[in-house]
Amino acid sequence: MPGEVPFAHRSRRSVALGAVVALALVALWTGRGAAADPSPEPEAPTVYAQGPFGRVEGYPAGLDDPQPDLVDLPVLDAWARGATVEFRPSDGTLSPWHLSVFPEPDIDVPTTYQLTDSDGDASVSLQEPGIYLLRMDGTVRPDGDALEGTWWWRVAVPYRDFPPDEHGPPPPAIRLASGDRIVSLEQGSGCFLGTCGDIGGISPPDLLPTITTIEHAPLSVTLEDGSGVVGWSVGISPVGEDDAAGTLLGQARDTWTSAAWVEAPPRGDWLVTTSVTFDRDRGSFDGYGRLIVEEDPGP
Repeated sequence: MPGEVPFAHRSRRSVALGAVVALALVALWTGRGAAADPSPEPEAPTVYAQGPFGRVEGYPAGLDDPQPDLVDLPVLDAWARGATVEFRPSDGTLSPWHLSVFPEPDIDVPTTYQLTDSDGDASVSLQEPGIYLLRMDGTVRPDGDALEGTWWWRVAVPYRDFPPDEHGPPPPAIRLASGDRIVSLEQGSGCFLGTCGDIGGISPPDLLPTITTIEHAPLSVTLEDGSGVVGWSVGISPVGEDDAAGTLLGQARDTWTSAAWVEAPPRGDWLVTTSVTFDRDRGSFDGYGRLIVEEDPGP
C-alpha cells in the first residue's frame, strides 16, 4: 500500500528503537544504583573549647587512656586573667560532664568541676596566671547513640587583666611585607570573637601605612600574633582613581596558612585591600595600606 513501510525496514527500526530504550533503561538503572550507594559514615561527635583563642577541638581519648604528652597539645592563649572557657559538643548536648583543671607543673592535684544537668553550661574561668591542662570527661548525646569520651586542652593564662572598656582581645593586626620592609595595615571592618566593628571609611592614601617595593617582588600577608588564616584575598586599585576597577592579586579559601604570598604589581602607586578569615572560627577582618612599586633596576 502507498506510504506503508516495508516489513524489513520496520523491523530494523524496531530493533534500533528497542536498543535505544534498552540503553536508556540500563542508564536509569545504573543511575539509581549509584544514587543508592551508601553515604560515607558521618564523623563522630566531639567536644570543642571556646575562649579568647577561638574554637578548638579537644584532643580525643578514651576514659581509661593515659594523659597525652604535653607536646601533642597546642598551648592556647587565654589572653587575660579571668578568661572564660566554654565547652560545647559538635552535635547534640553534653551531659553529664566532669571537668578537671590541672595547674602545671603540679598536674597531680587537679581542681574539678562537675555537672550532671543537661541544661547547664560547661565552662570554667581561669583566674590565676599559668599554664593549665584541662580534661573533659563527658557524654555527647546527638541524634542517635550517645558517645562517652575524654578530651584534653592546654591553656596559658598570662599576667594581664582585661581592659575595663574591652570585652575580649582585639583582632591581630594584618601585616604586609616585602623583603625586610613590614607594615601593619590600617584595620578595616569585620568581626573578631563575636565583637564587630565598621570603620565607615578608609584614611586618605598619604595617611595609610605605606610600603615600597619593586615590580614582581614577592609580597606576604601575615598576622601580627603569628596565628593562621583559612581564607584570604589581596587586591589593588590605583591611588587617586576612585572609579578605577580593582585588580585581584591573589586569594584562597578553605586553606589554612600562616602566610599568604602574592606578586607585586607593575610600577605604580596602589591602594592595597586585604581580607582575612581567621582560623578557629574567630571571624574575619579587612586591612588597608598603600603600596608604591618602583621599576626593577635589573642586574
